[in-house]
Formats: sequence, C-alpha cells, structure tokens
Amino acid sequence: MIILDNLTVITFSGEGAEELLQGQLTCDVLKVSEEQSSLGALCNVKGRVVSSFILTFENPNQFNLICLKETSSKTIGALEKYFPFYKVEVKQDNNYQLFALAKPEVKIQDLETSNEQNTFYYKGLKLIDYLEKEFFLVVSKKNDNSPLITSTPLSNDINKWNVDDIYADNIEITQELSGLYTPHELNYQKTQRVDFEKGCYTGQEIVARMHYRAKNLPKIRLGQITKGAVQENMTIQTNLRKKVGNILKVAKKEEGLICIASMKIQDKAEDLEIEELNIPFNIIR
Repeated sequence: MIILDNLTVITFSGEGAEELLQGQLTCDVLKVSEEQSSLGALCNVKGRVVSSFILTFENPNQFNLICLKETSSKTIGALEKYFPFYKVEVKQDNNYQLFALAKPEVKIQDLETSNEQNTFYYKGLKLIDYLEKEFFLVVSKKNDNSPLITSTPLSNDINKWNVDDIYADNIEITQELSGLYTPHELNYQKTQRVDFEKGCYTGQEIVARMHYRAKNLPKIRLGQITKGAVQENMTIQTNLRKKVGNILKVAKKEEGLICIASMKIQDKAEDLEIEELNIPFNIIR
C-alpha cells in the first residue's frame, strides 16, 4: 500500500449538496451511488479545467470529492459563490486518509461486485477501481483499524502511483495545469470525466461545441525521455520548431522518464523535442 498524502477529501453535506454539484461538475452526480463513484472535473466559464477529482457517495445528503491537496482551495474557491443559494456545508475534511493498494493484494472472490460497480468494501475500507489501473484507491477514516492497514506494509513511493496514472492516461489537475486546458486536451471525453448527456454546468457550452464540431482534437501520447529536468507545461515541438503539444504529467522509470503529453498530431512522429530543454521526445504510444 502506498500512502497518498498528496490527496485530500472535500465534503459536501446538506440537502442542497446534490443540486449544487450537479449544476457545476462535468460528471453526472445523479449517477453516483454507494456502488458507483465517478471521475469528474470543474471548469471555468471559458471551458478550461480548474480541478479534477473522484466523486463518491456517502449518504443521500453527502458527497465526497477526492482531489489533489494543491488544488483543493481552488476547487472550493470556484464553487463558494454558489454556496449561499443551497443548503450545503463544504469543508476540507482532514479525518480521511487515502492509499493506493496493488490489486494482487486483494482476494477478488471476497468482493461482491457487478459489471456496473466500481466502488466496494474490503476489510472495512472503501475501494475504488477506475481506468483499469493497477492500483485500487483506498478511502478510510484515520480512526479505522482495518487489518488491511495494520497488516499491509506501507510505502511512501508515490512515483509508482504516478506511473500507474500515466499508463492509464489519467491526468489530474495540478496547480501548474489549472485553468489552462480544455477537457478534450486532457482526454477527459475518453476517461469519462465528462458526461455529454447531463444538463448544463459552468463551461458546458464551450466543451460541447468542441466535442461535436471540432475536427482535429488533441490526442494523448505516452512519451519517453532519457534525461533532463522535464516539467509540466513544457512545449513539444518539431525539428522545424512548430509547436505540437505540451507535457502534462511526468514520472520516473528505470530507463529515464515517461510522460503524458497532449498533442495535435495524428500519427507517430519523428524528430520531436522539448523546446525548453532541447532534448528528444520519443512517442512510444
């Protein structure tokens, strides 16, 4: 198990919690249940993604939003102007702790699952399975004494979780990425962070127009880099210095670095480089 101390939980509780979230988030809150959590995002009026998260159901009057700590204040800040119109209490709840659990550690026969289910309980803890990742996301309270936590070796190596995210094309919004990219530039239409059948939300008109009318949408590419201090938002260009994309997420591997990039390039291309570092960028998927 990996300790995910980079994540936090924002709780929305009260009679108006569901209505508030349904009117602002890209996912369909009405589809979230005890057995079904949802990936989602929050956009600004320009259709740019402010934050990303997993939305979970606690009870009919409470939803929990699991997101990066570094963007939690932006998430609350973007929503707080709506709070006076709803019977809702919103807070960052520090009583939760989050882990990544390698799937081979779980005895699947002990889980009562269905094809429609992605959230279930195992040894007293909530497990969330999404995007065919190699790890479950484990949600627990700090006072939980589950044998899963007490008997499983704990690690702080969050890089393994980041590598898993990259191979799953999962892009969580950091401070550096917040407000810069549309959902389609982040592959959110394929990772099901956007529900195109739900009603309106902030930025929805722009997101829908891009989805149904744009002819050359960006694609997510998995890239490999052998050296260099690669960072988010760095520019990928051709040997003719034409910008074709940006780095979105980076993690370490034995042979160097792997990363996700958003690129307006349809096929694999040669002679790409990272502009800021003048080093090759090799597409491997």
